[in-house]
Amino acid sequence: MKIRPVKLQTALALALAAVPAIFAAAPSPAPAAKAAPPAATIAPNVPTSGVNGYSALANLVPAPAATPGGPATRRLGSTAFVWEKLFVAPTDVGFRRNVSDLTTATIEKLEIHISTLNPGQNSHAPHRHGNEEFIVLKEGALEVGLGGVTADVRRTETVGPGAVFFFAANQYHNVENKGDKPATYLVFNIHTAATPRTPPDGTPSDPVPAGKLGSVIFDWEKSVAKPTPTGSRRDIFNGATTTAKNFDCVVITLDAGYAYGSPTKRPEEQLLAVKDGLLDVTINGKTERGTPGTIFFIAAGDEHTVKNATGQPASYHLFRITTELTPAAASNAAAATSNVERPTFSSAPAEAADGHVHI
Repeated sequence: MKIRPVKLQTALALALAAVPAIFAAAPSPAPAAKAAPPAATIAPNVPTSGVNGYSALANLVPAPAATPGGPATRRLGSTAFVWEKLFVAPTDVGFRRNVSDLTTATIEKLEIHISTLNPGQNSHAPHRHGNEEFIVLKEGALEVGLGGVTADVRRTETVGPGAVFFFAANQYHNVENKGDKPATYLVFNIHTAATPRTPPDGTPSDPVPAGKLGSVIFDWEKSVAKPTPTGSRRDIFNGATTTAKNFDCVVITLDAGYAYGSPTKRPEEQLLAVKDGLLDVTINGKTERGTPGTIFFIAAGDEHTVKNATGQPASYHLFRITTELTPAAASNAAAATSNVERPTFSSAPAEAADGHVHI
């Protein structure tokens, strides 16, 4: 077959026709799409499914209006605050994750956040406030300071992961990271009808009423694990505080495959913070998996179970809070199921054999 030669001009024309129109004038680039705002700007501190760490368990329930005919408010229902979904904001001393700042059925305001302190930084100068506060140290080491202003006796204790500190109403306190790694801790502020006002600066800490829990540091390394049929438990404290009728805290460890009791309902509200391992927490038939740092709020009267989701032990801090608004049955339920040996509450510094440092 004889191939007819193609003229040079014709070949060039064909080649140019086959080239994509990149040689044509390129259109002006479209303006870049505006970046979506971070999750924390979407309904901050308001549970929304999949937003800001709130899971499908997230629940807002209507609360009665403050005045007849007035606007209804919103209060927190049972919610999972998943560690990996919480928005992280930088601060001058580290990072902060906002979790909640809402009323509940029995607590006037429940404020929760998670702070990370960089090495050499402190949370603030020793300060105090009328509301009671408790903290769970997730990772790193902190020097916890109690008192130290005016005539107060300053007491410090350095603790590691798993430690719990309780700051009584109007008692001076702060924390400082003196280690070489960041320290992350979960902060819970409780406001009830019994919360007193904060006195003027420069005055001594308020005395703790007799028989009430004063500021205390619970050192994980000094704690004693008591065997249970499903693993072990560490009793931290269980008794009345200045602003709560009862404040109960334990650390539960579940062995592989075990659950903590059968589905149950309790009249007092509960907070569960995952320490290590993985937990499947089921509330009113909905299950959410909790990783270390995840916080569950379990509303009064909601049916719930807690199960170890792995082949390794899993531990969590459990707080039960009884206030004047908690149904009366809570006191009986707590007495029947806790079986906690209560530490001696004192406003004087003392170190007990149970790993507690009191002030």
